[in-house]
Amino acid sequence: MSTTSKIVLSVVVIILIALGIWYAATMGNSANQTASNTAPSAPVAENGLTTSPSNTSNPALVQDMNSINTQMQGLSSDSAAVNQSLQAQ
Repeated sequence: MSTTSKIVLSVVVIILIALGIWYAATMGNSANQTASNTAPSAPVAENGLTTSPSNTSNPALVQDMNSINTQMQGLSSDSAAVNQSLQAQ
């Protein structure tokens, strides 16, 4: 392979890498803008628990705190069950 062809190939590879980085950055910004424009305004139900992602009022925060506490109690119960099953072996 001649020196000229190596230089041309190197330039082509560098241009392709730069285009890939530019494309990824452009698509990332587009996805972030779309996600921020379509943020949910209604409460989101997950596992039967309602939370308010866009409402920062005190009642909404209390509701979110209660949902988190319920989930933490479930996690604690699951953890205790796993510990018990591991000790039984």
